[in-house]
Amino acid sequence: GQLPYARVVYVDADTLVLRSLDHLFALGPKVALGAPRAYWLPQPFFQSGGPMLINTSSKRFSGALRQQLPPRYAGEMDWLNEVYGHSPHFSWDAVAGEYAMLIGEYIPSDRIYLYWTRRHRAAHGEGTPFAPRAVHFIAGWKPWRWPPARLRSAHAGAPSKLHTLYAQWWRHARRHCPALASLEARADRDRPGSSPLRPGLPPRAAPRTRGRGPAPKGR
Repeated sequence: GQLPYARVVYVDADTLVLRSLDHLFALGPKVALGAPRAYWLPQPFFQSGGPMLINTSSKRFSGALRQQLPPRYAGEMDWLNEVYGHSPHFSWDAVAGEYAMLIGEYIPSDRIYLYWTRRHRAAHGEGTPFAPRAVHFIAGWKPWRWPPARLRSAHAGAPSKLHTLYAQWWRHARRHCPALASLEARADRDRPGSSPLRPGLPPRAAPRTRGRGPAPKGR
């Protein structure tokens, strides 16, 4: 059956929400699905890690809940784009691309380092601070692999904002999921795999299911 909510805002567990997303619920009922563009991939292509606005009363949504992911897809993002990407009920502009900002924004070795920060400065001036609404930790930078103490030990020279974001994620995780304490202890014992690009660093934040291509200029 349908969920007891008219609309749902979905976010992955590896996404840290930094500012209110309440305004997304006010989007018009004609939007069956709204999600930010996967700005690091060739367009048009949206990302499914959230925030993703879902109109639960949509017949297409109800049908999707009864489906299983076909085996030909590497993940749900490809499937969602094929099913919804060309639908007249999907909104490409309801959720701006910066809502899906990758943690690579704060990793100097990543190709998207300061991508949104530079765009914001170009639009609003150098002295205007950039305040993202959400950050998505992907690939080898999953937050549960990097408790704050371990991150400080392995990457003491990383930008302070990177350490702050991990500390925030763990603060929320400990509060809402105490079982993570055992995972945190295990992560502190185990050493991460090395990146072929930079020994000792986790793999670069990069998608697994699509080609890389230049980041688009639009949302």
